[in-house]
Amino acid sequence: AYDVLVTDLVMPGLDGLGLLDALDALPRRPRVLFLSGQATLADAVAALREGRSFDFFEKPLRDMDALARAIERALRQEPPPPAPPAEDAFGPPVRAVLAMLHAHYGEPLTLAKVADALGYNASYLSDLVAKETGRPFSQWLTAIRLGAARTRLHDTDMPIGEVASACGFADPGYFARLFQQADGLSPLAWRKAR
Repeated sequence: AYDVLVTDLVMPGLDGLGLLDALDALPRRPRVLFLSGQATLADAVAALREGRSFDFFEKPLRDMDALARAIERALRQEPPPPAPPAEDAFGPPVRAVLAMLHAHYGEPLTLAKVADALGYNASYLSDLVAKETGRPFSQWLTAIRLGAARTRLHDTDMPIGEVASACGFADPGYFARLFQQADGLSPLAWRKAR
């Protein structure tokens, strides 16, 4: 039983996505980090979608420290910090939505506000985000906010309520419940564990 598996995505015989399917049969599945110099961005998105893999690195890997940090996060069972998608991962409207979420996650955002700011119909944009990314708008916003909260909890001594507010959560209790659901610990316990 392994805690973390670092493997290539493009391999002869069984590719990385097939390997993920095989790992699903194990009683205890390792966290998988993919390396690939040949895979398309669509492969990377498929591997990361729905938590099937933990992280993805392009070869040649020039930053070994980044890989080491990803392995450490995987060992601690921490999700990778959210990052804007690569330029060509999704179409321009979805890239614009995700960029806006990353830039303004601390503000009171709704799908309607984002759609209006970008000049799109909210229903159309909602369908497009879900179709291209495999996750609805609300999950993206929550994941980005929780990622920002983890960074603040780790790097600062801000009170939990201030962290919640700075990351766009109006209700600290709701923030604590979401955080507990995502990480298995309250924000305070998570901070103490680190």
